[in-house]
Amino acid sequence: MSTPDAATHQAVQREDTEESAVQTKPLAATITPLVQRDMAPEEEEDPNAKALQGKLIQREAALPEEEEDPGAGAVQGKLIQRKAAGSQAQPGLEQQLDSSKGGGTPLPEDVRAFMEPRFGADFSQVRVHTGSEAVQMNRKLEAQAFTHDSDIYYGSGKSPGNNDLTAHELTHVVQQTGAAVQRQGTDGVLARRESLALQMRSHLRTSSLSKLMIQRAVATSGGEWDTDQYDLVKDTPALGVRGVDVTLKFTPGDSVDAELIGLTQSVQAFVNNAPNLTPAAATRAIPSKDAIGINTGTGETDEGTAIDQSTSNRNPLYAAEGAPAGDANLADTLPVAGDATKANTWGKHGFRYKDKGGAFKTQSALLIDKPRRANAAKDSRHIFEATALAIKGSQAGTYYGSVRWGWRTDSKGNFTKIFPLEKVSDGVPSSTFMKAAEIWNAAKTSTGADTLDLPVVDVKITTAPMTGVYPAGFVGPPLSIPAGTRVQIIRNAIPPRVTGQIKVVDGVSTGNTLEVTFADMANLKDERA
Repeated sequence: MSTPDAATHQAVQREDTEESAVQTKPLAATITPLVQRDMAPEEEEDPNAKALQGKLIQREAALPEEEEDPGAGAVQGKLIQRKAAGSQAQPGLEQQLDSSKGGGTPLPEDVRAFMEPRFGADFSQVRVHTGSEAVQMNRKLEAQAFTHDSDIYYGSGKSPGNNDLTAHELTHVVQQTGAAVQRQGTDGVLARRESLALQMRSHLRTSSLSKLMIQRAVATSGGEWDTDQYDLVKDTPALGVRGVDVTLKFTPGDSVDAELIGLTQSVQAFVNNAPNLTPAAATRAIPSKDAIGINTGTGETDEGTAIDQSTSNRNPLYAAEGAPAGDANLADTLPVAGDATKANTWGKHGFRYKDKGGAFKTQSALLIDKPRRANAAKDSRHIFEATALAIKGSQAGTYYGSVRWGWRTDSKGNFTKIFPLEKVSDGVPSSTFMKAAEIWNAAKTSTGADTLDLPVVDVKITTAPMTGVYPAGFVGPPLSIPAGTRVQIIRNAIPPRVTGQIKVVDGVSTGNTLEVTFADMANLKDERA
């Protein structure tokens, strides 16, 4: 993301500012006939607000560093935090929460003994709920678990234990209640714990969010997306600079088997309702003649969307910097030379695979960005679609889903971020991303080098419901998919074959394949048609 002028040059951003001529290689040669493989808005704080009205449902995140608002009044309402993609809380949830207070059971002693010294907090007042009502509330929120004050509510099949989920929810207990800090450890360690608790409580007291929002991590077919940082930023107010500082995290799930996972993203920027392209994006953006409508806002299209990478970089992965001429594959360019596990300025590759001893090795992938635009105080937007891609291992070439993040300003100057993260796809990214990837693959860098190709999947849309054709003796209900399902053709129904094969690349059936009739194969259309 190019810095708009000298006044904002200190903002570290990914897009390059070099001017270069558009250079391309033949497009047809760059479209990878890839088979997608089988797999095992928070509002900005108002300095004049007197109280927090309503209740907030919030995920684990790094709290922004903000000065306390001396005009902020007492917090009214409760704060709810939970793990798992969301929107407004559903009616009746508050009543269920109120009626459940005092219920549940204490945090198991073995869990307390494990967690308390690690948090430096007293969890004696924590109550856990695992009954049918807790399961029902989590189902409403599409969550694995969520936290309300010192009460943790677990979803179906989940329970308290010495695990990441419970640690995640106990983090929210500390954030919401400032759980009593235990007198253990050195004075320095204790001071840091007390300081953190006070900072979190101060932030919660002065937040001024006016509606009941659900903030949570987003699950796709390959894992879970969350943010370690996601803060609105106003740089150089006189120039109307707007942006965010974000650290996006993808944690691979149990179905993933990949030795390396890279994150990449597309970008679209509009300032004063007009495309605002950096020199990098301008050489490889979707032109207006090829743009289609998208669901980011009324009347908005994907014009100007491009893969978010500098003009000099051959590798589209965010953590891959300065791909040498000898790099032939996406996995060849590591964030830190010689070590696939380390992070650089822009992020870190992830993985989930079994080592030689049969133990799973797992690491989350990171994408770090600080996008900015000048003169963007009104009618502007900066929108990104980030995706996780297996680049090494048995699932290499598999997309694990995509999410949307970014910020916008409206005609009145209201400045908001896309929050919570919006799920775009469970598997193969959107047609907008695929189109941008197709253009990226055909492009050259500012030095004339070929770019390293992203997998491009030729996605079709079903125009009618379809049910799989199964051989005689098949036991179990056949898989049916509705009209509007995104699929990939694995095999056409070419005589003498009477069936074709398709693969679902998005939605609840992502990864499943179906044998379908010749007639059904005729009920497929191009996604961008």
